[in-house]
Amino acid sequence: MEDVAAAESLLTVFRDAGVKNVASIGTLLRLWHGPATITELAGATDRSAANMTGVRDRLAEKGLVGDTRGGEDRRLVMVSLTQAGFDLVTKALKAAEAAREQGVVA
Repeated sequence: MEDVAAAESLLTVFRDAGVKNVASIGTLLRLWHGPATITELAGATDRSAANMTGVRDRLAEKGLVGDTRGGEDRRLVMVSLTQAGFDLVTKALKAAEAAREQGVVA
């Protein structure tokens, strides 16, 4: 039951921030661990690279992710969380952990 409460708490934080689909949530959670390419994000979320580009664009419009170009290879684009994105994921994870510890839905 604690896992259900944790998942509900996590989803509530994301929904309240306007992040409502699984691909977007999965992308943010993946990026919390560090920057990734579109191809890496597509693999991590079981989406196509084309679909992931749209997900990235929508998250960028919300100010949650940003892009940086690779140093030597300017074709390489790394996607990473902005401070707002990092703060949102951290808040969601803390809410999930608190719900798991309490065994109730936040």
